[in-house]
Amino acid sequence: MQKLIKRYWAILFLLIANLSIVHWLAIRYMDSSDESFGWLAILFIIVKLKECKQQSCWRDGELILVAAILSFNAFIFINVPILAKAILACSGFSLLLSRLLFNRFFHLGTWGLCVLSLPISATLQFFLGFPLRLLSSQLSGVFLRLSGFDVEVAGGVIKFGEKLISVDAPCSGVKMLTVTALLVCLISVYKKLTNWQTTLLSLFALVILIFANSVRATWLFFTESGIALYDYKDVIHDTSGVIIFILIVSTLLLFHKFFLNKEHMKIEKETVTSAKTFSITIFIFSCLITLFANPQKVEQQDISMTVEFPATWDGKKLQELPMTAKELSFLKRFPGKIAKFRDKENNSYIFRIVTEKTRRLHSASDCFKGLGYRITYKPLVKDKFGVWQSLEAEKGGERKLVKEIIIDEAGRSWSDVSKWYWSASTSKYWNNVVIVSPL
Repeated sequence: MQKLIKRYWAILFLLIANLSIVHWLAIRYMDSSDESFGWLAILFIIVKLKECKQQSCWRDGELILVAAILSFNAFIFINVPILAKAILACSGFSLLLSRLLFNRFFHLGTWGLCVLSLPISATLQFFLGFPLRLLSSQLSGVFLRLSGFDVEVAGGVIKFGEKLISVDAPCSGVKMLTVTALLVCLISVYKKLTNWQTTLLSLFALVILIFANSVRATWLFFTESGIALYDYKDVIHDTSGVIIFILIVSTLLLFHKFFLNKEHMKIEKETVTSAKTFSITIFIFSCLITLFANPQKVEQQDISMTVEFPATWDGKKLQELPMTAKELSFLKRFPGKIAKFRDKENNSYIFRIVTEKTRRLHSASDCFKGLGYRITYKPLVKDKFGVWQSLEAEKGGERKLVKEIIIDEAGRSWSDVSKWYWSASTSKYWNNVVIVSPL
């Protein structure tokens, strides 16, 4: 035990200093609201630390830099999302791990593993989902036109005659992007790639990923449009992602073998004196200050809006339901207002009105995942309000049909939050409507 403490003392202090982030991380992993790929990154780091025989040799500058990161997180990053604080904390961890594992100041693959240990899939889907879908649909349109099909592409939707084939959220490639990035970082750490080699492998992986996702979108075009194998479209939809991912993994491994397998990092033996007492003291003091710091947060001002919740929806009279204590707590940090309703047919309605683009407008799929439901995406639904995202949520034998749309005051609509975030023009307000119907 004494040897372990002596070797990993700085990492242990950093973990203690960031107990609030560790607690948040544990909750996010347990509530199933995000993908659980991060466990693999954490386990791999633990295995590498166990294999590490090198004694702790952190430099003065490294400890002081990590101390500055801690102070920045505790006193400057007060009102930023906890994920941003966690990414900054992971940067501090990566500096300590890079020195311990590779005797380097900074190792890109190690930093990537630390960041990917966080629950970031939902955030990536929010910010990158629509841009990736837009890119995939545009490239797919090029492939189809080169094959002789008369198609038009607009906003992630491929128009073929009277049919509209949408590259929806599950096909955005964000999950594949996350897993591919994790694979690149695992290769980088396991094979001891230099930062330049890791960067080159990452860029190659990104190009291959975009191309593969476009091929998948083209593949799905034929089933969704009814040109081929329409009766097997669900099977093809599920298996195509697996096949494409296997091809990506194979291509990355071949690229590493033939282009990056010649010269790796040489782990130099310790020749520099480790950190002095002054730097160690500054580091430990910053850890303790961060642990016990409780700066007064600036309360967000209430947003005054004249927009009223609808009393009816599609001709059905709505009855407002009381908010739970947890929902009221969330509402304090929400840049708008929220209300729940029910109609006589036992359909539930959730209205979330916002006056600014915000990450706090979570998609219905993320919310139901966080409540423990298993999500199955359904085809988009179009009616007089616009195009709705549709999914089935199931838990313990209970099944619900969930539809979601975002509508502005001019009647323009978006089917998911990522598309709304990137393509919505300036509006006075947006109304996110979620309708939940029992099945």
